[in-house]
Amino acid sequence: MYISHCHSKYSPDAKSELEEIIETAISRGVKVLTITDHCNCKFTPERNDFITICACVDEINALKERYSDKIKLLVGVEVAEEIFRWDDAKKIRNARNYDIILGSCHEYKKGDVFLRTASQEFETWSQKEIDEFVLFYYNTILEMIKKTDIDVVCHLTLPLRYLKRRGVEFDNTRFDYLIKEIYSLMIEKKLALELNTSGAKSGLFLPDEYYLRLYREMGGELITIGTDSHVADNVTQGFLEGVELLKSVGFTRYYYFENRKPIEVKIQI
Repeated sequence: MYISHCHSKYSPDAKSELEEIIETAISRGVKVLTITDHCNCKFTPERNDFITICACVDEINALKERYSDKIKLLVGVEVAEEIFRWDDAKKIRNARNYDIILGSCHEYKKGDVFLRTASQEFETWSQKEIDEFVLFYYNTILEMIKKTDIDVVCHLTLPLRYLKRRGVEFDNTRFDYLIKEIYSLMIEKKLALELNTSGAKSGLFLPDEYYLRLYREMGGELITIGTDSHVADNVTQGFLEGVELLKSVGFTRYYYFENRKPIEVKIQI
């Protein structure tokens, strides 16, 4: 198993110590583990991801030699909302060297206010409001791909996770025209698509089989697997199911990144 996205205590919504995550990964046969804690690019006294990301990278680098005969440890960062916060994003990018940079969007800009997507009560929103939220999300991802230096677009179709949690049914295919534009630009720029397996138990991969097939049909080859775990026990959650899904769609390999270069892993199941 080669995991390219997981979180530690250095993310505000995660709990586990790095060594607990590493030991759990080793016990489950993980060969390469990349820690990618959250950076929301809005550094305040209440939440300063610059401090926590730097501390995380430094601790991982200190642990690499200790575990070198058991697992390869890599360092990354999940950069969110960069297109709205260039100065803080530049600061975190220049602070340390990363093996991988994940690009994501977790907030919804409604007027002049940023709303945390995970906490919205979508079941109370009108269809028009939901459509505007989803449109904002995909347009933000598209701008991120155009303007930022990332390696992987992680958990594409993220709105479906939070809509499903609130019991809201949503026809995402109405936005296929934007996803095709996103895929086309990703392929042109040689960016990887992440298969996020955090929702495997509930049957929601991000993206799902339909969008994985679309990516492959459009010529997409670069793909990583991220469990997006926030506690050590979930470090391998859905990984094997994700590999099976990739194989069923026709992928014969996936990738992880080291020194920001993709490294091929053949699917052997």
